[in-house]
Order: sequence, then C-alpha cells, then structure tokens
Amino acid sequence: MSEQMKNEHSKQISDRLLAERLRQVNQEGWTIEHDNEHDCEELAQAAACYALGKTTVEHQSNDGFANLIAEINLNPFGADFKNAVEKKSRIRQLEIAGAFIIAEIERLERAKNKTESTI
Repeated sequence: MSEQMKNEHSKQISDRLLAERLRQVNQEGWTIEHDNEHDCEELAQAAACYALGKTTVEHQSNDGFANLIAEINLNPFGADFKNAVEKKSRIRQLEIAGAFIIAEIERLERAKNKTESTI
C-alpha cells in the first residue's frame, strides 16, 4: 500500500470517529452542556468500555497467600449501556470509543480554559 493510500485510509477512519461524535451530539443530544455534567470520568469510562468491548474486567493479584480475582465494573451508566456496548460490532465499538475520547478531551479542555480564565 502506498503512503498516499495509507494516509487516505487513516483520514477515512478519523472522519468516522468525528462523524460518530457529531451523531452523538445531533441525534443523542450529548451536547457540550450535557458532557460538562459528566465530570467524574464517565466519558473516559464509557470510552474504555467500548474500547474493550465489555463493561467489566477481571483483575488478578497474588498477595503471597492467595491468588485473588476480582471483577471490576467500568460501566458508568447502567444495564442499558452494557447492552449497547455488547451488541455492537467490534469496529463500531472502537468508533464509538474514539468519539467518547474526543468528547472527554473537549470537556477537559473546556474545564481547563474555564479555570484559567478565573485565575
């Protein structure tokens, strides 16, 4: 694959992430104001769930006496969210994860700019 074709393919993928972000805003109503309400890492957690393709992960540790396994719930939004994550195709999950990352970066930058403007 030529360098130009690789660049075009990467652009197509980034365009899909941006298109998903716009869909979230325009169809789901996840506006700036809505996103600003999620200031406890919910958007990052949602991105992680979609990136992993599931809402829980297993953590295994050995404390020297026992081998411990714990299930960690990353789901910030409940049962409907879990179902939404799991029913998507793998590529669609990653597109949505990318859009949630964009939303979280935007939210963090707005919060930073707001803090800096009050100093």
